This record gives sequence, C-alpha cells and structure tokens, in this order.
Amino acid sequence: MARVPISKEANETLELWLTQLQEGQIRFADLPLSVSAWYFAGLADGRASRQLEVDRLEREANILWMRAFAPKERHAEYQRRLDEHFRLDEQAFFDALEAQHNPAHTIGQPQNVNSIRAGQQPAETGVNDGSSAAPERSKRTAA
Repeated sequence: MARVPISKEANETLELWLTQLQEGQIRFADLPLSVSAWYFAGLADGRASRQLEVDRLEREANILWMRAFAPKERHAEYQRRLDEHFRLDEQAFFDALEAQHNPAHTIGQPQNVNSIRAGQQPAETGVNDGSSAAPERSKRTAA
C-alpha cells in the first residue's frame, strides 16, 4: 500500500515538532489536538496488534510463576486471587447499583445515608428514628 502524500511544509513541521518533543523543548500537550489524535490512534493500533501475544505471554508467565509454589501455597494463592477478584467485582456491582439508585451521589452530592451497600444507618444518639412506638397517651407529659 502506498503512503498518503502530504505537503513538504506539513512534513517539515511534523518533523520539527517530533524533534522538539524528543528534546524536551515542547510537551505533548502543546501539540495540536489533531496531531495528538494520530499519536493515540497509533498507540491503540500498536497495542491491538500485539495483544494476543501479550495475553499468551502473561498466561505462560503466570503458569511458570505458580509452579514455583508448593501445592498448599499454590492453593492459598489461587484463593487469594479469587477473593480479590470477587471483592473487586462486588465493589463494581454495588458502585453501579448505588449510582443507579442514588443519582445525586454520581454528581458529587452527599451520599444517601440509607445506602444500598450499607443498608439502613443507625439513628444518631438522641434522635427518634421512628423504630419505637410512641408512648401511650396516659404516659405523655404536657409540654
């Protein structure tokens, strides 16, 4: 496939920016957004092109690393990983549920004290939370 041609001036400008970037004279954030978009597109393309190999190598490294453990240690490590996975999965589940049922929380407002995650919060000391019945009429004092 043939390369897409650009003008001589555009090519020189891009080369100048690259040199300045590499020498620390300008920062990546100083470049025009259209140029940085090409960088991120290239980064994503490069990652995608190697992801299968990265996944395979990570699996192989994990298998070799786990073979270094005795069976009991291996079982404990598997259990630790599972526990961590389910803890993170549970956290994400409740975060999503909380955001769905408490939209004020998602825009930086105080969280509902009757959180889905925490359940009903206990009443503060000295505050009637409505959980006890009112005293009988004969035991009420006049104010």
